[in-house]
Order: sequence, then structure tokens, then C-alpha cells
Amino acid sequence: MPQIPGLPGVRTMVHGGALLNQIFVKIGSQYWYKKNYDVDVTAMGYVIPTVTVNATWGTSTTIYDSVYASTSGDVTVKTYAALKAAAMCCYQANNLANKAIYGLLYNWYALQLMQVDFDFYKSTYGISRGLRIPIETNYVELYMAYTNLAYAGGHMKEVGTTHWAAPNAGADNSSGFTALPSGNRDTAGNYGSLTQSFDTFALNRRLYISNVSTILNSAAINKVLGLCVRPIKDIPNHVSEGDSITWQDKQAYAQGPNTGTIATGYQTLITQRFGYANFNNGASGYAMTGVSGSVSANILSYNAENYLRSALITVFAGTNDFKLNKPLGVIGTLDQATFYGAYRLAVQKIKASGTTGKIVLFTPLQRNNSGYTTTSTNTAGFKLSDYCNAIKAIAAIEGVQVIDLYNTSGITEANLGTYTLDGLHPNDAGYILIFNAIMAEL
Repeated sequence: MPQIPGLPGVRTMVHGGALLNQIFVKIGSQYWYKKNYDVDVTAMGYVIPTVTVNATWGTSTTIYDSVYASTSGDVTVKTYAALKAAAMCCYQANNLANKAIYGLLYNWYALQLMQVDFDFYKSTYGISRGLRIPIETNYVELYMAYTNLAYAGGHMKEVGTTHWAAPNAGADNSSGFTALPSGNRDTAGNYGSLTQSFDTFALNRRLYISNVSTILNSAAINKVLGLCVRPIKDIPNHVSEGDSITWQDKQAYAQGPNTGTIATGYQTLITQRFGYANFNNGASGYAMTGVSGSVSANILSYNAENYLRSALITVFAGTNDFKLNKPLGVIGTLDQATFYGAYRLAVQKIKASGTTGKIVLFTPLQRNNSGYTTTSTNTAGFKLSDYCNAIKAIAAIEGVQVIDLYNTSGITEANLGTYTLDGLHPNDAGYILIFNAIMAEL
């Protein structure tokens, strides 16, 4: 990693009052930079070269591989040297006048270098530069604010044709994101049309919107491409994994006296308390167990970036394993077809991301739904409490925290009519009880 240099020209974001609103737009729980980024200096003072020659632009991956192979040291040292060598930026069409309006285009190596230096600055000085490079889940959180995802891109685009080419389909900028077209630079160094697409990098994905569509598209990364970037405010993340009880947060209730109203789940309450940005990965009907269509399969498929910069990762699953008669298995065997194996693999994947955040497992709530109650035995021969005890054992062997909501949430089989919609899924009053139980031990 680099020595601490002087920091000429580095932009530090101050978060507070009017200045916060001048720099960022809040969408959901996240604050997005209001324009395409236009800074070519990293948080540690490294100046990213502006490359105008087409042939040079296309060589970044070759440069990265060569420098990585020839650098002495551990993986961190080799990676950092290679990122610095391969990082490039440019003005759209090599025209400096475009910078003020459309920002800079960066290759992926430049964005990765910027994030490494944001992280290193914070770990060295104990304060943040105020920004970080988004990951795909940041965009997922952004477009989840809209009930019809097919129109999310239109809600993000600047209105009119001052910058966008006609027809600028569906643009209403109701999000306040004000996406301007940025164009792109291809692997040969050639520039695409400036007016037809907002084409941006997340650290682990490429996102784009066109002038003829309202869809926010997602595609695999090509690290040599030159794309714009929209940083986000550097605030802690809470990633929540689980089933429908997790999924329900910020979704309309489909049953009960408050049908159609938006649920205030435990994640929203945690966000209100700590200021976290929440990434809700809940999946309705999913058990932890199973090689596909399961909570564990989702977690195992995610990029490490989903967890790396999170302050809190919670896992709330098990009630569907009970209902779907999933076998417990043996705690020492990592078999995804068993509850023990699937859950341990999921926790190990989160830990392997390198996150320094707190990992917390929740036991299922007491229930009386679909013939499965706190006292009944499923066809696999287990009670709900057996799955709860398995989670406690997994937490102990994996060295993570467990909060026993089965026993401490205050939701019991006797009061399910008060705190749930149907003997299983909490209502707002039930989510408050869950939140209070979490806060008592978090």
C-alpha cells in the first residue's frame, strides 16, 4: 500500500445542512453525488493519467497483468501497483469542455484504485473522504424505490433534449438523480455517442440507460471500457438476508387490516436508529437449505463487494426450512442440501468477503401458520426449536453473534393475532417488537 503523500486537489465531502443537499441527492436511504464524477486524483493523492491516444487506452489489462506479475510482494502490494499502472481517465471525445458538464470517463482499474484509496485513507486517518464508488446493490436499492422497474431509467434521466438526444423516452427525473448522457469509450479507444446513453460503472457491474428506453439495464463489466461514475455518500451499510419476513420491509402488505400500506420492517427501524443504508436481499418463500432457490444459494452467488463495506450483516431464516421439512444434517458437514451445511456455507461466504462488519444471525419467530406451529413436528422429524438450536450452534462454531428472537422477541404463539398478519408474518407492531429485541443485544 502507498506511503502517505500530500493530497493536492483531492475533493473532501462535508456532510451537513445545506452543503449536503448541494452535493448529494437522497434516494431511498442513500445519498448520490448529483453529477458525474470529474476528479482525477485519488484520496491518497495519486493523479490518474488522462489518456487521449486510442491505442494506449486499449492496453490497460495488458499493463495490469504485466505489472502484477513483475511486482514483488504480497497480493495487496502487487494489486495496488498494477491498479496504479493500469488506471486511466479521459474527457469525452478528448474535449476538455465536456468535463464540466459530463464529468470524466474512467476505466475499471481507475475506479478500483479510487475505492482502494478511499478505504486506505479512512483506515489510516480514521475519517472518511465522504465518498465511495457504488456497487450494483446500490443501484438495486435506488430502483427499488419504484414499483415498476421497467420505468426506473426514465425516473433517473434529466428531462428534455438539452443534453439527451430525442426522444429521451420516459424521462421525468422524478428521482432527482438527473442522469445526463455520458457516452463511453470502447476497448479500441473510440468514443461512443455523447448524447444517447448514461453508461456507468459500479465496482462489480455496468449499468446503462439509453435515450430510447426507460429501463435501467445491467451488464457484465469490461474493465477496459471508459464509463462515467456516480459516487455515493460513504455511510455504513446494513445487508439483510432472509425470507419473506425480511423481504416485507418497504413493501405493501398484501393481507390484514393494513392491506396496501407500506410495511415498516426491522431494517427500516435499524436504519432510522443508526443511519445505515439498507440492502434488502430477502426472498419470499425461501428456505436456507438448497442448492438453488434458497437463501444460501443467493448468498453464495453474491460478489464479495455486497458485504465487504457493510457495518452490519443480518441473516433471518429457518421458518421455511421447518415448514418445507428440510433435514438438519450434521453440523460438521458442509452439505447445502441440509440446514446445517447450507447455513454454514452462507456464513462462511459472508466472512470470506473480508468484511469488518458485525455478522448477526436471528432465530425464527414462533408461529402458527399452515399447520406448522411451535409445538408441531415436521415430516423430517424436527420442531421449529430444533432449527433455532441449530442456528445457535452454527453461530458458536463460526464465531458470529446470534439473537434468539424465538425466545426474546416478545412474539409468542399466544399473541400471534396481535403482532402478525397470519400467525407468521409480522405487522408493524410485530416489527417494533423484533427491532427492540435486536437493539437489546446488538
